[in-house]
Amino acid sequence: MKELISAFLIIGIFAQISIPNFITMFKRSKDVAIKSNMHMMQTALEEMSSVCDGYYPINCGTWVNEIRNELWLPPLEYCPINEGDKSIAGQSSGCVIPTYACVYLPYNFVNPVLPPPALAWFSNPVYTASNPPPNWYSVIIPQNAGCVHYIPWNNTQSSFINCVPAYAIVGQNSIGGDIKLYLVKE
Repeated sequence: MKELISAFLIIGIFAQISIPNFITMFKRSKDVAIKSNMHMMQTALEEMSSVCDGYYPINCGTWVNEIRNELWLPPLEYCPINEGDKSIAGQSSGCVIPTYACVYLPYNFVNPVLPPPALAWFSNPVYTASNPPPNWYSVIIPQNAGCVHYIPWNNTQSSFINCVPAYAIVGQNSIGGDIKLYLVKE
């Protein structure tokens, strides 16, 4: 009987040590997935800017040809041959990329923390100050844990409607707070 009590005591001690560590590791893995989504958003924005003369969309649903038209560039043919109707995510904000959309983000781009209908990406209003804020997280419209925020930044006060010369990407961590990583193109 003493051996059984000793075994339960040892198992209890191990559980006390390992369960908090497991929870911490689980949260960290979710935050790594959010950072990966932020990087995918950044890559998609840079791909789009390569066909839009270095400009970025006003939101994640803006088409390439909307920007090219505003910049007086010739339009591109539509997908799947070319990228004229391609956008970052098919809509400005959302939880799942529409299957019909021609997009730069991968179709499996989802919120790694919360299931749909929780937002995976959110297009914030244009940030218009010349200088960046001290903390980009203070600029976003809070949504939910795991959400990646795209902030179009008009740092040159250009008069374009569909595009901006800069951006910031901010992520919300696994509990909805600041992930403390800002991907900024000035």
